[in-house]
Amino acid sequence: MRHWMNLPAGKTIRLRSPFAVVLVVALAAAASTPRFESLFSSFDQLHFDATALVFANRSSDRVVLISKGEGSLRELGRESVFSPATNAQLIDRLSGAASIVFDIPLPAREQYDDTFFDAIARNKRVVVGLPSTDTDMSGKLLLPLPEPAPEVAAAIGQRDVTIGHYGVVTGFVPYRTIDNRVYPHVSLEAIGVAGLGGMLPDFHRYEFLQTTALGKRPRQSVLLMLPRVKSVQTYSFADVVKGRIPTSAFDGKIVFIGHAIYRPLGEYNVSSLNDYVVNGAQLDAMITSAVLNDDIVSEIPPVSQLLVDPVLALGMLLICWLTKTRNLHTYALAWGICIFATSTVLLGLFRVWIPIGSALAICVVVYSYFAWSQLLGMHRLLHREISRLRELSSSIGVVRMSDEDSHGAIESNLLDEVKLAMQQIREWQEAYVGVINMLPYPIVLVRGRKLVLWNNSAAELLGETVTDSGGIHAGEKPKLEAVLEQFAAQGLGEAPAQEREMVLNDREYMLVNVPFAQFSPLSVQEDAAHLICLVDVDDLKKSVTHDRQALRHIAHDLRNPLTTILALIEQQSIGMQDSLTGVHDEKFMHDLRRLVGYSLRMAQDFMQLSRAEVLDPATFSMVDVADLVDEAVDQVGAFAEARSVRLVLHQKTDEAIWIDGNRDMLQRAVINVLDNAIKYSTENTVVDVTLERDPHRAESRHVLVRVADHGIGIPQEAIPLLCEPFFQVDGKRRDVAAGVGLGLSFVRAVIGRHGGSISIESEVGQGTSVALSLPIATDSIVAGDDEPAGTAAPSLPKAP
Repeated sequence: MRHWMNLPAGKTIRLRSPFAVVLVVALAAAASTPRFESLFSSFDQLHFDATALVFANRSSDRVVLISKGEGSLRELGRESVFSPATNAQLIDRLSGAASIVFDIPLPAREQYDDTFFDAIARNKRVVVGLPSTDTDMSGKLLLPLPEPAPEVAAAIGQRDVTIGHYGVVTGFVPYRTIDNRVYPHVSLEAIGVAGLGGMLPDFHRYEFLQTTALGKRPRQSVLLMLPRVKSVQTYSFADVVKGRIPTSAFDGKIVFIGHAIYRPLGEYNVSSLNDYVVNGAQLDAMITSAVLNDDIVSEIPPVSQLLVDPVLALGMLLICWLTKTRNLHTYALAWGICIFATSTVLLGLFRVWIPIGSALAICVVVYSYFAWSQLLGMHRLLHREISRLRELSSSIGVVRMSDEDSHGAIESNLLDEVKLAMQQIREWQEAYVGVINMLPYPIVLVRGRKLVLWNNSAAELLGETVTDSGGIHAGEKPKLEAVLEQFAAQGLGEAPAQEREMVLNDREYMLVNVPFAQFSPLSVQEDAAHLICLVDVDDLKKSVTHDRQALRHIAHDLRNPLTTILALIEQQSIGMQDSLTGVHDEKFMHDLRRLVGYSLRMAQDFMQLSRAEVLDPATFSMVDVADLVDEAVDQVGAFAEARSVRLVLHQKTDEAIWIDGNRDMLQRAVINVLDNAIKYSTENTVVDVTLERDPHRAESRHVLVRVADHGIGIPQEAIPLLCEPFFQVDGKRRDVAAGVGLGLSFVRAVIGRHGGSISIESEVGQGTSVALSLPIATDSIVAGDDEPAGTAAPSLPKAP
């Protein structure tokens, strides 16, 4: 629909201006800045957490957690749970642990006795965390560790993490410099004390400024894919202290100790997909597991992010520019899915994180602009096409809407107008389809050298192989579709109509091509359409050929006797000059009578055949078959007696059988069959005439009249041609009395017009059997009590 595609041409030019490219790049670059990126970080957080839920590893088996929960509080009591002595006892039981992280703040010296610090000193693998990393104006810690914790602890670490959208922990700060001292994260210190520091990567290459929900850039941190909370191996504080958990369970492990009820280190969300919160000890254990499992995520630098978003946005812009209208939505959706899938695969399999929230937002803006522009173009198109449709309706005489309806249509919205237009188009379409289906010939419409429309008659022929394409080059053994398309293509630029003959299914067809310079007023630039009609001329040609052959036979058969008559007259004239004896006159008159009789008989046979071929079933009446056969036998009785042939009637039913037909024509047909049987029988033989219900067609209710002689017979190759006009078995006329070859043609025509059939069986030297099968009239068989069916003439012998 080129006129449709040209509608928004001006708008398309404006969309493809350099200003559009600059605008899209500027929007994408601005969206990737921290201030605007935070607007889409909620989507990125959901995307990250969903990917982590699927691809994150379970917690490392080297990390365990000892939790002071409600069970321990009930069993040991509050004083014992918070007692420094109990904590010292726990540290002593964990002598085989690789490292111990005491995730309980130590805010004041007086809260812990020497027993606790002595236990830390004896273990030599205890890591303690700073209560807080807040500093005063001079840069010193506001809450330093109490003495002598810094001296007895194996390491001191900080617990700073990064909080993203929805308050979810997104990563941790590996190193923090406070008062000119570098404090690693407690997780890194625990790994180092455990002797696994060699497994740690260089965190400086993972450190990037992360965006928070407020759009600010906090200190450099490392992004992690945390394991599931329930995957961390957790033991009860009371079970460990009471010895119910063997100390061997902690050998070589990194052990975290923390509160589950009293949470001095705070609560943290680790996923935006649920509301589950963890305490500080659980979070540190999960961070340690992520580091040991190498679930450290590499982020692209902010500079690269400034390049990625514009590139992805330009990709959507190119799709909207280059894609056809009907495929725009599919390709745009595919581009968005491709961006999302690529980011997911990079994060899940390669631990590389590219936030795509801002890029997808810009892509949606670009797509929405194009989609909205196309929608407006479609809106204008529909208005214009509806106006043209109204003009077309008025031009072809369609009844226009009333003033009230017209005013209502003008005031209605576009949807109502479209519904009204589609309703009218459907009505036209139904009428058009109905008209072409009513046409008696196959009709096809070729447009753009392709078949686009055809009626039911043509549908039955499509797919058939054309035997002779009439000079249309469509390949070897072409299909009808290819021939029609090539025929339409050859007709371009020629006369308004072309004709061509072809052979399809052994029948000849005439192709008539009528091209249209402009098929529809609504499309002025479309390829020309061609209406092609397939006219079956096979029967017409055969009829013409048959008529020509009949005329040739008639002319030939009339010429011979007339020529002979003229010769006899000429001879008689000469004889009269020589002799006027009566013998010459008598012989002349005999020959003349014989020849004139032949000509008259031939003319009568031809007249009867012509009448038989146009019998009208509306003129039929009820005929008693038995009476019909009896009368026919009576009429040929004298001829049979003269030829010394005996006729025997076999009536195998006592019912009166009636048929619906023309009595005179049926009787003439039976007489012709009897006449042939007598004519070709030898002397002193019998011709059997049988009347019965057709045994082979009992369900269809047919009556059978069979005439069988014991004459000379007919060769098998001649039987299929016996009913053809002017056909004679020996190929030449033996004498004038032999007939002209129209007898059986007449019989076939009469029986066929009555819905019956004729069958012939013969063997040379044995005789011939001709069977006439006719349908019995409905409800016509009655018992013959008053008038027995098939009563023969008194002189006709009957078979017992």
